[in-house]
Amino acid sequence: MSSPTYPIAPLLEQRWSPRAFKKDALTLQQIGSLLEAMRWSASCFNDQPWQVIVGSREYSPQAYQAIFNLLVPFNQTWCTPVPLLILTIARERFAHNHQPNPHAQHDVGMATTQLLLQAAGMGLSGHSMAGFDAPASYAAFNIPTNGEYTPMAVTAIGFQAPAEALSDAGMRERETAPRERNPLHSWAFGNTWGTGFTA
Repeated sequence: MSSPTYPIAPLLEQRWSPRAFKKDALTLQQIGSLLEAMRWSASCFNDQPWQVIVGSREYSPQAYQAIFNLLVPFNQTWCTPVPLLILTIARERFAHNHQPNPHAQHDVGMATTQLLLQAAGMGLSGHSMAGFDAPASYAAFNIPTNGEYTPMAVTAIGFQAPAEALSDAGMRERETAPRERNPLHSWAFGNTWGTGFTA
């Protein structure tokens, strides 16, 4: 496993996106804590533009199945045992003045990060996916089609299983491969664009 170049909080280093999950159910208390972490995320004007559909196999099975059906076949393959699927949606206009919010999707991403970090802190794992049928989400959940809501991602949450739980050899190999990150100088710039910042 690759190590950070500079020290970071242990929780940040701990978080990653596995595909091997156990079937173990989450409690309502655990799900509540995950959602609460999103609720306390920062956002522009404190607008909190995230909306979510909570698909719990135990507590909202209809929503769970509907979200699962939106996933591309590859993601369905490894998501079968996952007990919790959360569809995140961005509300694209500010609540206080109904003007376009160009930061809404950014803020949904921040809230999702807090969800993933909360999961890691609880001994759970999370994996966010872009591989789902976003257009079909509108009909599946009666999301308004007035252009004010954008389905963003589906996040799987559960207890991590050993890589051997995955039936596909390629997925098992990816599960155990070293975690790679782009070097700081390739994206953290200093005085001019493209010139790496030196810490």
